[in-house]
Formats: sequence, structure tokens, C-alpha cells
Amino acid sequence: MLQSITSPINKTPQQKQRGFSLIEILFVMLIIGMLMSVVVLSVGDGNRRQQVQGQARALYQALQLAVSEAVFYRRQLGVRFDLDTSDVPERWRYQFMLYDPELKLWQLIETEDLAEHELMPGLTLSLSINQEEVMLGDIEKQDRRLFELDQNVQQQALLEPDIYFLSSGETQNFVLQLIDNGVDAQNFSEPNIYTIKANFMAQFEFLLPGQAEDE
Repeated sequence: MLQSITSPINKTPQQKQRGFSLIEILFVMLIIGMLMSVVVLSVGDGNRRQQVQGQARALYQALQLAVSEAVFYRRQLGVRFDLDTSDVPERWRYQFMLYDPELKLWQLIETEDLAEHELMPGLTLSLSINQEEVMLGDIEKQDRRLFELDQNVQQQALLEPDIYFLSSGETQNFVLQLIDNGVDAQNFSEPNIYTIKANFMAQFEFLLPGQAEDE
């Protein structure tokens, strides 16, 4: 049964070691970057463009962290994007998921470093994988499924990630755009669009408005 995991992913005895590994140091650097993005959103001067950039960078860093955790804990992780229509105005949100090989189910995870995030009103998301546009918000992603799901589970929504992060350190070749359609965005001559790119080897790029067109 689909459920949310509230406890951090446990380390195996073999992964306990003295000192700090390279991946652990990377974790700390990514978490610090995410905290800095939160500070920009919390104590900024109210400039929407800065706030949008802060949320885009926070998403970029969270995706990188998911790749690192997938490798470090040898688990299959994913991220899912949904439009929350239960409130006005509508907001996009993203949640991280963990694949359970025994239950053959994807489960939502809620840890300190990979928590659910809700974007500002007026922001929309666009995702393409292997140069094909993806319809976000689908319950079952059968056409892009990488792992078997438990077909014996009845009468429940089997959620699937939009992007996978594999224990091998690989991800999908994707382009994710965060687009600002807010009222303030109309005051700028160039669209306020932030682009996150990744290839199969989990090499990420973060492109500011105007840079995406040059690639």
C-alpha cells in the first residue's frame, strides 16, 4: 500500500566509516546551497525575479542531492511533479520517491534534505525526456516505466516518478524548465525561464534566463 516514509534512509553497517567521504562532503555542500536558497526567499527584498531564481536553484540542488543519495544508499529514487488544484491560486509542487523492490511500489519519502516543496503561484513546469515532452501529473507512467510495479495491488493509485535517479549514478536525459507567468514577469523584456539540464551520466547544468536559447 502506498505510504509516505517519514524516517531517513538508514545506512548499512558496511557504510559506516571514519572521517568524511567525498559524497558526504557533497551532501553538506548541497544542503548548504539549499539553505541559502531558502534564505533568499525568506529575507529577500521582495523582488519576484530573485525569488523565482531562488526556487529554481533550490530545485536544481535537490535533484543533484537525489542523485548523490541514490548512489550512496544504493537505492532507486525519483522525483514527481504535480499541480495542486486544491487551493487558489494553483501551485506546482515536487516530491521525491523511493522504489521498494520487495513491495514493487514507489513510495513518497519525506526526509529533512528531500522534503516536498511547493512553488510560488504563477510558476509552471515543463519537462522533456529524450527530447519528448512529458505530460506531468499522470498517475501511472507506463510508457516510461523502468521498474516493475506490484500488479496485485488493487484500487489504489500507483504513483510513478517523472524522473528517475539510479543507484548506478545515472539519470535520464532531461530538460526541466521553470517558467514564470506571474504578473510581475510581464514587466521584463525577456521571459523569466530557468532551465535545468541533465544527461544520462547525471551531469547537470543550470541556465539563467536567456542562456537556454544559446544552447
